[in-house]
Amino acid sequence: MKKFFYVMLLALLVGACQDHHFVPIDKADNIKLPKPETSAGKGFEKSEAPKKFVMTDEWQGGRKPPAEGKIIVEGSVQLGDKIAGRNFSGYTVYIIAWDADAPGPPVAVLKETSFSFPLSFSIGKENLMLGKFPPAKTRLLIEARLDADGDVMTKKHGDYYGKSSSKVPVGATGVSIVMDRGREG
Repeated sequence: MKKFFYVMLLALLVGACQDHHFVPIDKADNIKLPKPETSAGKGFEKSEAPKKFVMTDEWQGGRKPPAEGKIIVEGSVQLGDKIAGRNFSGYTVYIIAWDADAPGPPVAVLKETSFSFPLSFSIGKENLMLGKFPPAKTRLLIEARLDADGDVMTKKHGDYYGKSSSKVPVGATGVSIVMDRGREG
């Protein structure tokens, strides 16, 4: 009985709370808005139209931003001296583009199961993780992983990785990554 009482009380309170915001359409014409010049009218002042910014060809030092749907990043992955010449058949290579300035999931991931080194790569729209092409101003960190078990989430002994030496803009080409670090776990 107590539970029923509380459920009914909650339903009445929620209904009452929503009801006081309702204005019937026939009374809507009688609503008076404050005049802009009154103190109560702040926020209603007339203002200039917002300024629009147009991206020019000078973006990123003369480079034009990539068109959406084109490449996100292109480059190559090489093996470091300590692991060059090893047989990595059965391994998987993941090339991961991260937003350098925002934590969260990767922007895009390329998975290669058949490869040789040096490995040329092109990450494009088809590799997006969330389906949204990154804005042209986005700076990326690129990571390459050589994974023994094919599971990008695991980090085991025998896996190797490398990262871009700096942040790169969306549309960058010629990004070079050397996989020279091994997992110790």
